[in-house]
Amino acid sequence: MGQPRDDLALQRFGRLRVLGFAKIHGGAIFWECVCDCGETRVVRAEKLRSGRTKSCGCWKRECVKTHGQTHTPIYNSWASLIARCENAKDARYHRYGGRGIKVCAKWRNDFAAFARDVGERPPGTSIDRIDNDGDYEPGNCRWATPTEQANNTSRSIVIAGRTLREWSELTGLKLGTIQSRVHRGWSRERAVRP
Repeated sequence: MGQPRDDLALQRFGRLRVLGFAKIHGGAIFWECVCDCGETRVVRAEKLRSGRTKSCGCWKRECVKTHGQTHTPIYNSWASLIARCENAKDARYHRYGGRGIKVCAKWRNDFAAFARDVGERPPGTSIDRIDNDGDYEPGNCRWATPTEQANNTSRSIVIAGRTLREWSELTGLKLGTIQSRVHRGWSRERAVRP
C-alpha cells in the first residue's frame, strides 16, 4: 500500500509540522513530524487532525516545569473555561463561546497569569464571571460557591439589588413562594414582603 491520498505533508498542527508520510500500520496512517523544539515523532493522522497531539510532548513537560500545577483544581478550571469558550464540541459551548464569551489573550496563553490574577481556588468554589455577559478576564472573575453562581445567572431575578434566593433567606419566605408571586404578576416589592 502506497502513500495515502490525503497528503498532510508540510501542514502544521499545533507545534508539529508534518515532514512526510511514515507508514500505515493496523489500518492507521502515520506521519513523520518535527516539533518546534526540534524533536521528531511519528504521529497517527487522526491524532493530528483531532488536535489530541499538538507537540512531541514538550508542551506538557513545559506546563509541569513552568508551574507544576497540571491537573490541580485551579488548572482544571482554567482548561475548562477555555474549552467551553473555544471548543464547539463542549457540552456547555452554546452558553459560553456560542454566545460570544471569550477568554482574554493574557489568560488564554498563560496559565500562570490566570493563577496570579484569580489566586488559589478555595475548596467548594468554581470560577464565576461577575458580569454574566462579560469575558473571562481580570476584574470580571472570582471564585464563587454554587449558591453565588446560581444567584449570578442570566435567569436570576433581581429586586432592589438582591436575588430571590437572597430575599428568601432575608425574609424567611420560601423561595418557591416568592417565585410564584413574581410569575403570577405581583409587583416585585410586594412579592418579597412576608
